[in-house]
Amino acid sequence: MTELKFEIINDGQTLRVTAENPAEFAEYIKDHEDDALTSYSPNTDQAFQEMTESYWTNGWGVHTADELGQMSECLVISEESYPEEDGSITLNGKVWTNIRDYQIVNPLDSILENGYYDFDLWEDMKMENFRS
Repeated sequence: MTELKFEIINDGQTLRVTAENPAEFAEYIKDHEDDALTSYSPNTDQAFQEMTESYWTNGWGVHTADELGQMSECLVISEESYPEEDGSITLNGKVWTNIRDYQIVNPLDSILENGYYDFDLWEDMKMENFRS
């Protein structure tokens, strides 16, 4: 499976995600266009998480808001992520989210069409149901 890579831009305000190998990524999407991995469903989040697994060993975290106990639904990417004994997850460093256009814009489709998808810094996107 192809991997996605992260790049922090705009003085940390944006986390840009691109495909490590664009041709391989396009082939992956083509091979899965008829299954749930590329539909507007929670499985899209699962596919995104699988493609970013290499970052998890470096302390980064790619989570769904539900995993973090939030009422909102979206993907959350943090510079540092640590599981706690009680099953909760602690986030440190900068945190980015796609809450603004979750289930409106599919990050995988955007990467395929535009070559990238941008996540916004969490501080800029806080809402009453999405807290740190």
